[in-house]
Amino acid sequence: MIGGDWQQRREQAMAAVSLLLEPLAVQ
Repeated sequence: MIGGDWQQRREQAMAAVSLLLEPLAVQ
């Protein structure tokens, strides 16, 4: 399903952004 794939990609993107922003948030 395209919808399922899109949602999975979105979750992966959000996780990646969280990992990138986490060090900045700590500072």
